[in-house]
Amino acid sequence: MNSIKDIMPFKLPNLIADRLILREFEDKDAQDLYEYCSDEDVVGELSFKTYKNINDAYDRIDFLKAKYAQHDSACWAIELKDENKVIGSIEIFYINKILKIGYCENKKYWRKGYLNEALKSVIEYIFSNNINDYIIGECIHTNIASQSLMKTNGFKHIETVKNGFNIHGIKYDKYIFKIEKTKK
Repeated sequence: MNSIKDIMPFKLPNLIADRLILREFEDKDAQDLYEYCSDEDVVGELSFKTYKNINDAYDRIDFLKAKYAQHDSACWAIELKDENKVIGSIEIFYINKILKIGYCENKKYWRKGYLNEALKSVIEYIFSNNINDYIIGECIHTNIASQSLMKTNGFKHIETVKNGFNIHGIKYDKYIFKIEKTKK
Protein backbone atom coordinates (compact mmCIF):
# COMPACT_ATOMS: atom_id res chain seq x y z
CA MET A 1 0.00 0.00 0.00
CA ASN A 2 1.94 2.96 -1.31
CA SER A 3 -0.64 4.92 -3.24
CA ILE A 4 -3.56 7.15 -2.37
CA LYS A 5 -5.82 4.80 -4.33
CA ASP A 6 -5.08 2.13 -1.71
CA ILE A 7 -7.20 4.10 0.77
CA MET A 8 -9.31 6.24 -1.62
CA PRO A 9 -10.08 4.03 -4.65
CA PHE A 10 -12.66 6.40 -6.09
CA LYS A 11 -13.04 9.72 -7.87
CA LEU A 12 -11.70 12.66 -5.89
CA PRO A 13 -14.76 14.39 -4.44
CA ASN A 14 -15.36 18.11 -4.48
CA LEU A 15 -15.27 19.61 -1.00
CA ILE A 16 -17.28 22.75 -0.35
CA ALA A 17 -16.27 25.23 2.34
CA ASP A 18 -17.64 28.68 3.19
CA ARG A 19 -15.59 30.58 0.62
CA LEU A 20 -13.92 27.75 -1.27
CA ILE A 21 -14.46 24.81 -3.56
CA LEU A 22 -11.80 22.10 -3.41
CA ARG A 23 -11.84 20.20 -6.70
CA GLU A 24 -9.69 18.52 -9.33
CA PHE A 25 -7.42 20.73 -11.42
CA GLU A 26 -8.60 21.47 -14.96
CA ASP A 27 -6.87 22.97 -18.01
CA LYS A 28 -8.56 26.32 -17.35
CA ASP A 29 -6.54 26.58 -14.11
CA ALA A 30 -3.14 26.75 -15.81
CA GLN A 31 -2.72 30.52 -15.54
CA ASP A 32 -3.70 30.56 -11.87
CA LEU A 33 -1.39 27.63 -11.12
CA TYR A 34 1.46 29.31 -12.97
CA GLU A 35 0.83 32.56 -11.11
CA TYR A 36 1.65 31.08 -7.71
CA CYS A 37 4.05 28.31 -8.73
CA SER A 38 6.29 30.76 -10.56
CA ASP A 39 6.67 32.78 -7.36
CA GLU A 40 9.85 31.95 -5.43
CA ASP A 41 8.20 33.20 -2.21
CA VAL A 42 5.56 30.48 -2.57
CA VAL A 43 7.63 27.50 -3.76
CA GLY A 44 11.02 28.36 -2.29
CA GLU A 45 10.43 26.09 0.71
CA LEU A 46 8.76 23.32 -1.28
CA SER A 47 10.29 20.32 -3.01
CA PHE A 48 9.54 21.34 -6.60
CA LYS A 49 11.25 24.00 -8.68
CA THR A 50 9.72 27.35 -9.51
CA TYR A 51 7.74 27.21 -12.76
CA LYS A 52 9.60 28.90 -15.62
CA ASN A 53 6.66 29.24 -18.02
CA ILE A 54 2.99 28.42 -18.47
CA ASN A 55 3.89 25.03 -20.00
CA ASP A 56 5.09 23.89 -16.56
CA ALA A 57 1.56 24.49 -15.25
CA TYR A 58 -0.03 22.63 -18.18
CA ASP A 59 2.41 19.72 -17.63
CA ARG A 60 1.43 19.52 -13.95
CA ILE A 61 -2.27 19.59 -14.80
CA ASP A 62 -1.80 16.89 -17.47
CA PHE A 63 0.05 14.77 -14.91
CA LEU A 64 -2.74 15.24 -12.35
CA LYS A 65 -5.49 14.51 -14.89
CA ALA A 66 -3.83 11.18 -15.72
CA LYS A 67 -3.59 10.41 -12.01
CA TYR A 68 -7.22 11.44 -11.42
CA ALA A 69 -8.32 9.05 -14.20
CA GLN A 70 -6.63 6.20 -12.30
CA HIS A 71 -8.00 7.41 -8.94
CA ASP A 72 -4.37 7.87 -7.95
CA SER A 73 -4.24 11.52 -6.88
CA ALA A 74 -5.76 13.46 -4.03
CA CYS A 75 -4.63 16.92 -5.10
CA TRP A 76 -7.38 19.49 -4.81
CA ALA A 77 -7.30 22.88 -6.48
CA ILE A 78 -8.37 25.53 -3.97
CA GLU A 79 -10.85 27.73 -5.81
CA LEU A 80 -12.39 30.93 -4.49
CA LYS A 81 -16.15 30.55 -4.97
CA ASP A 82 -16.81 34.23 -5.64
CA GLU A 83 -13.96 34.71 -8.13
CA ASN A 84 -13.70 31.28 -9.80
CA LYS A 85 -9.96 31.63 -9.25
CA VAL A 86 -7.58 28.90 -8.11
CA ILE A 87 -5.42 30.31 -5.33
CA GLY A 88 -3.56 27.19 -4.23
CA SER A 89 -3.61 23.45 -3.79
CA ILE A 90 -3.90 20.95 -0.99
CA GLU A 91 -2.88 17.33 -1.41
CA ILE A 92 -2.78 14.15 0.60
CA PHE A 93 -0.21 11.44 -0.03
CA TYR A 94 -0.17 7.85 1.17
CA ILE A 95 3.36 6.52 1.36
CA ASN A 96 4.51 3.51 3.40
CA LYS A 97 1.12 3.41 5.15
CA ILE A 98 1.52 7.03 6.31
CA LEU A 99 -1.02 9.67 5.26
CA LYS A 100 0.63 13.05 4.74
CA ILE A 101 -0.77 16.41 3.76
CA GLY A 102 0.82 19.29 1.89
CA TYR A 103 -0.40 22.61 0.60
CA CYS A 104 0.63 25.88 -1.02
CA GLU A 105 -1.12 29.14 -1.71
CA ASN A 106 -0.75 32.21 -3.91
CA LYS A 107 0.93 34.82 -1.70
CA LYS A 108 -1.69 37.42 -2.69
CA TYR A 109 -4.07 35.40 -0.50
CA TRP A 110 -1.82 34.74 2.49
CA ARG A 111 -3.18 35.57 5.95
CA LYS A 112 -6.80 35.64 4.82
CA GLY A 113 -7.79 32.27 6.30
CA TYR A 114 -8.23 30.41 3.02
CA LEU A 115 -5.69 27.67 3.72
CA ASN A 116 -7.16 27.28 7.19
CA GLU A 117 -10.58 26.73 5.62
CA ALA A 118 -9.17 24.25 3.08
CA LEU A 119 -7.21 22.31 5.69
CA LYS A 120 -10.25 22.05 7.98
CA SER A 121 -12.31 20.70 5.06
CA VAL A 122 -9.76 18.02 4.16
CA ILE A 123 -9.26 16.95 7.79
CA GLU A 124 -13.03 16.66 8.25
CA TYR A 125 -13.35 14.70 5.01
CA ILE A 126 -10.60 12.23 5.95
CA PHE A 127 -11.86 11.60 9.46
CA SER A 128 -15.62 11.59 8.77
CA ASN A 129 -15.13 9.09 5.93
CA ASN A 130 -12.79 6.87 7.96
CA ILE A 131 -10.03 7.16 5.38
CA ASN A 132 -7.33 7.19 8.06
CA ASP A 133 -7.04 7.67 11.82
CA TYR A 134 -4.31 10.28 11.61
CA ILE A 135 -2.64 12.77 9.28
CA ILE A 136 1.00 13.85 9.20
CA GLY A 137 2.09 17.33 8.18
CA GLU A 138 5.69 18.38 7.60
CA CYS A 139 7.41 21.69 7.04
CA ILE A 140 10.85 23.20 7.28
CA HIS A 141 11.75 24.70 10.62
CA THR A 142 11.68 28.26 9.28
CA ASN A 143 8.11 28.04 7.91
CA ILE A 144 6.36 29.62 10.89
CA ALA A 145 3.10 30.18 8.96
CA SER A 146 2.75 26.48 8.15
CA GLN A 147 3.57 25.50 11.72
CA SER A 148 0.93 27.91 12.98
CA LEU A 149 -1.66 26.65 10.49
CA MET A 150 -1.15 23.06 11.58
CA LYS A 151 -1.26 23.91 15.28
CA THR A 152 -4.43 25.98 14.77
CA ASN A 153 -6.05 22.90 13.22
CA GLY A 154 -5.14 20.53 16.04
CA PHE A 155 -1.83 19.13 14.80
CA LYS A 156 0.79 18.50 17.47
CA HIS A 157 4.54 18.77 16.90
CA ILE A 158 5.84 15.22 17.36
CA GLU A 159 9.37 15.24 15.99
CA THR A 160 12.20 17.32 14.60
CA VAL A 161 14.50 15.67 12.08
CA LYS A 162 17.85 17.44 11.82
CA ASN A 163 18.60 18.21 8.14
CA GLY A 164 15.45 16.24 7.25
CA PHE A 165 14.66 18.25 4.14
CA ASN A 166 16.93 18.86 1.18
CA ILE A 167 15.31 21.62 -0.82
CA HIS A 168 17.18 22.76 -3.92
CA GLY A 169 20.47 21.58 -2.41
CA ILE A 170 19.99 23.24 0.99
CA LYS A 171 19.38 21.17 4.11
CA TYR A 172 16.70 22.23 6.59
CA ASP A 173 15.40 20.75 9.80
CA LYS A 174 12.07 19.02 9.27
CA TYR A 175 9.26 19.63 11.76
CA ILE A 176 6.75 16.78 11.82
CA PHE A 177 3.20 17.32 13.06
CA LYS A 178 0.38 14.86 13.60
CA ILE A 179 -3.35 15.06 14.14
CA GLU A 180 -5.35 12.04 15.22
CA LYS A 181 -9.01 11.31 14.78
CA THR A 182 -10.78 11.71 18.09
CA LYS A 183 -12.48 8.62 19.42
CA LYS A 184 -16.20 8.96 20.08
